[in-house]
Amino acid sequence: MSKIYEIEKYDVRFKIESGKALHDDELCNRLITKNWEEKTFAFIKEVMPKDSSYIDIGAWIGTTALFAAGAITGNGICYAIEPNKKSFSAMSENFILNTYKNISAHNIAISNYDGVTYFSDEMGSPESKIGASSGIEVTCNRLQTFIELNSICNIGFIKLDTEGSEMDILPDIKNFIKEIGLPPMHISLHPRDVADKDRFFDSVFDFLQIYGSVKKDDIDLIKGNGLSELRVQKNSIKTNVYDN
Repeated sequence: MSKIYEIEKYDVRFKIESGKALHDDELCNRLITKNWEEKTFAFIKEVMPKDSSYIDIGAWIGTTALFAAGAITGNGICYAIEPNKKSFSAMSENFILNTYKNISAHNIAISNYDGVTYFSDEMGSPESKIGASSGIEVTCNRLQTFIELNSICNIGFIKLDTEGSEMDILPDIKNFIKEIGLPPMHISLHPRDVADKDRFFDSVFDFLQIYGSVKKDDIDLIKGNGLSELRVQKNSIKTNVYDN
């Protein structure tokens, strides 16, 4: 049975309905007790210009997108991108629960090419990922293409959480990110999900250098099979490392 949870983070309020995606009852309780993505919410609130647009790549059921939408003022828009159809459905229902009019939801994948890709998992799990040779077909765009198609401007923050596909996305967007002025980014890294870990970390290190103040020690810190989160802005890179 579903239940509606009311969440408050840093003066931003939003609602999440449980029972729509895997583990979301546990997620909602962790949100309430400030035991899930707390540093992500704080970073968005701290560095995202309130009148800018926010792009959430891998938005899952919409938690961080709803928070960003609540933090945006003026003409800014929150673009929530989620390729998994079940997660996207849950996310869309969560958006309906809330009164924000500045959310634009997209059931596509972001990668390093335009075309189609396939999902390896249809369970609506946060660990579902693109790149399988068969499965659920979904439209795939480069980030540059997506931004052009949707006439997005004044980008103030980008969140990237793609369960290993960051190895393909980051090299492809490197020059584009420089062109748009190095907006703050929150990047989740999933090295456990890729076979070629050397290529993975080389691509991350190469990308981070455009922001400055990155050292090889920063990459050595996040190497391993767990989850790492990077909070990136000009001349500042902060890291969280998890063992799971």
